[in-house]
Amino acid sequence: TTLFRSERFSLKERRKDMLIKHLKDRGELTNNEAQKLLGVSDSTITTYFDELEIERKVVQVGKTGRGVYYTLA
Repeated sequence: TTLFRSERFSLKERRKDMLIKHLKDRGELTNNEAQKLLGVSDSTITTYFDELEIERKVVQVGKTGRGVYYTLA
């Protein structure tokens, strides 16, 4: 239903806002840290960070693997 979709969208946006706030406080955030912070899966966090990159709100530092982290754009 439309209501369910809008609630899910709102939850996603709130979670992305939490990531931005955390980045403002700490300066950087890894995928694993973000998963623990929000209690969501790796693929969900990857989607959030991908969307935040497209929105030009965050920048990925590093290419792949354990050294990758995100900062504010």
